[in-house]
Amino acid sequence: MRRLNKNKILVLVSIFIVIVIFIYLSYLCHKDFEKAAISQTQDQLLTIAKTTAARMEEFAENLATEARILADEPVIQKEIKERVRQTSRHICPIKIFYMAHKDKVDALTSLDADGIMLHRHPFGEDDMDRINTDLSDKPGVAYVMHEHKPYVSGVFQNNLGRPAFSINEPVFEKEEFVGIVRWMISIDTIAKRFIQPVKVGKNGFLWLLDERGTLLVHPDASRINTHVLTSAKEQFPDHDWSALEDIIHKSTAGQKSVGTYVCATYGKRIIAYVPVYFGNRLWSVGVSMDYSEIAEPVRDHAMHHAEITALIMGLLIAGGFLFYRMERRRTSDILLKNRELKQEVTERRRVEEARRESEGKLAGIVDSVIDLMIMIDEHFTIVWANDVAKDMFGRDIVGRKCHRIYHGRDTICRPCIVKKCFEDGRIHEFETKITGPDGNPMNFWCTASVAARHKDGSPKMVVEFLRDITERKRAEMELTELKQQIEFILGTTNTGIDIIDAQFNVRYIDPEWGRMYGDPTGRKCYEYFMDRSEMCPGCGIPQALETKKATVTEEVLVKEGNRPIQVTTKPFRNEKGEWLVAEVNVDITERKQAEEEIRKSLREKEVLLREIHHRVKNNMQVISSLLKLQSEYIKDKDDVEMFKESRNRIKSMALVHEKLYQSDGLANINFKEYIRNLTDMLARSYGMNNGEITPSIDVEDVTLALDTAIPCGLIINELVSNSLKHAFPGVKNGAINISLHVIDENEMELTVGDNGVGIPEELDYTNVDSLGLKLVNILTKQICGSLTMDRKEGTVFHIRFSKSSESVQS
Repeated sequence: MRRLNKNKILVLVSIFIVIVIFIYLSYLCHKDFEKAAISQTQDQLLTIAKTTAARMEEFAENLATEARILADEPVIQKEIKERVRQTSRHICPIKIFYMAHKDKVDALTSLDADGIMLHRHPFGEDDMDRINTDLSDKPGVAYVMHEHKPYVSGVFQNNLGRPAFSINEPVFEKEEFVGIVRWMISIDTIAKRFIQPVKVGKNGFLWLLDERGTLLVHPDASRINTHVLTSAKEQFPDHDWSALEDIIHKSTAGQKSVGTYVCATYGKRIIAYVPVYFGNRLWSVGVSMDYSEIAEPVRDHAMHHAEITALIMGLLIAGGFLFYRMERRRTSDILLKNRELKQEVTERRRVEEARRESEGKLAGIVDSVIDLMIMIDEHFTIVWANDVAKDMFGRDIVGRKCHRIYHGRDTICRPCIVKKCFEDGRIHEFETKITGPDGNPMNFWCTASVAARHKDGSPKMVVEFLRDITERKRAEMELTELKQQIEFILGTTNTGIDIIDAQFNVRYIDPEWGRMYGDPTGRKCYEYFMDRSEMCPGCGIPQALETKKATVTEEVLVKEGNRPIQVTTKPFRNEKGEWLVAEVNVDITERKQAEEEIRKSLREKEVLLREIHHRVKNNMQVISSLLKLQSEYIKDKDDVEMFKESRNRIKSMALVHEKLYQSDGLANINFKEYIRNLTDMLARSYGMNNGEITPSIDVEDVTLALDTAIPCGLIINELVSNSLKHAFPGVKNGAINISLHVIDENEMELTVGDNGVGIPEELDYTNVDSLGLKLVNILTKQICGSLTMDRKEGTVFHIRFSKSSESVQS
């Protein structure tokens, strides 16, 4: 009875211990499940944040690339360098780039080197006042103006009062900094495009932080432009925010981070941060989800484990009672036999599993081999071949002689590596040609080794591995032929190629350089090519390595009789990550000679053209002098006046040729200086220098071409002469006003007026008998202009005409 009580106690204690252990294991399993659920959710949030960050970085990189493409456009470089302003009529080339991205950006502007706005898109009539605005103090503009490097600005308020940032790209024209192209992107665009469309669970959301931790995008609009932690701490100062602080600290340091924290308003939340690189800016994308969204499956898992635990507990209790009632008398022999049988079965299973694993590995190796695999006995008979060999030589390959299969021979080959393997038992390799099924020879690399041995250790079978290297041999031959062709082309075109590292060490030269200059090993490029002890002046290598862009320079090879070459230096990175430059050296001797011939010819033509203008001016002076001499023999005052007007017209034309002869360029003249000289000439001709009539000249610094300057000079001559003759009868104090102004890039306006008696209202100035006004109308049409007259105060003529293609503004 006592023994029975001890057995009961032992069984009950055992059942109780098992139940406790099982409950504890269930608790650990539940905790592991909860951790796994949180970890999986964090991984999902991290994936969402990474995807959003990658899309935003791709968006920024695409805009930066478009800005670089826009900055490299010659048309854009020329307009920005010449500081061409946008007008309502101006067709700006950057408009094409803006239209392609108007759904992504708020505006695209171009600035000159001083930060003055030249163009802006979108552009309307209300935007005209914004052209010429000084933006040098705007975020990012000053940096690019000073450093001449691309720059992404911080967030600022745009002209509509919305947060925005800009991507600024410097513009160079022939390596000279001339201005900036500037994308302006609204933060609202980033939010609508990348943040708001992303849905995270039922109540999760995304937000965006800048590098200082300021909220740029957030579902709660009141928190935007505030620090993500400062605003939360100010609103809930007693709440523990330490977990969130650690996550935010990692994100602002450019690290991705995940975690959980307790929010004072939303409760327990799961959060993930990923850095976003906008050029030089480091922002962060945050995403969070309410813990309640994973609480239900965690609770279900706990209930499931509780049910299983209760079931197991019931089974254990029932099993305990059943065990207690089972036969207690089990002999040790049965237990021993069971253990022996179990061990035997386990051992057999282990051996069988090892055998199957070995066979599986061997079959896998044979099936994965793409080479021909053939096993040959000591009589040179093929005893086994893999499927690759059978596909090539036929399914009946086994049982046939190897030399018959490979080369169609009845005797063994000389030399034969299979025979050598049987003789010395070592591994042998060699290259051979075997005729394929199509009759064409194929190149193979053969490896032969002993596969099986007799009991005495002598070789019994040899296995051959044959790798097809036909394509590799063909490629090597083609590469050799291509190298010879390139070397021949470089030799015949006097073009040299070399590779230099950042320390100016010569890494490679083409054979032509080698034949001419010798071995470059261990030598600097300036020593090897130029026989100098330091870097050549104007060397393009430092600039190419710094800008990571190709540079073009000209150098003279002293060792080759000062032969001029053009050097194109292109930077690249090798497989080790080193930055090197490849130099392409092109002989430009003939080009230099041709350029010198052209310059010489241009100088001769310039001298000839100046002489022509000088002679035309002299001939007109002779004609004017002849008219003056002839007028001395005329008694009629009207005829004398007619001769004077003709002389003045000739002098106005002669003055144009004189200015062209004196100017630096022979295509245009400074019209402001021309008008002053013409006015002085007319004043002397009509005796205007007595101070009674005062000329007033208001002319911009404008240069005009010959075909525009002569008609304009004649118009001024006719209108001023007309005012001097008819506008001031008996008047002591009068004024004649002459002005010339640029209206826009396509039009100019010439104004000639006086404050005299004026032209009668009934007189039609477009249809008169006067030769002077007829000439004015004809000359206005000649320069494609329009003529209007104002009679309010005296007489004022307005001539608006198009600038000729040769006309430029100083």
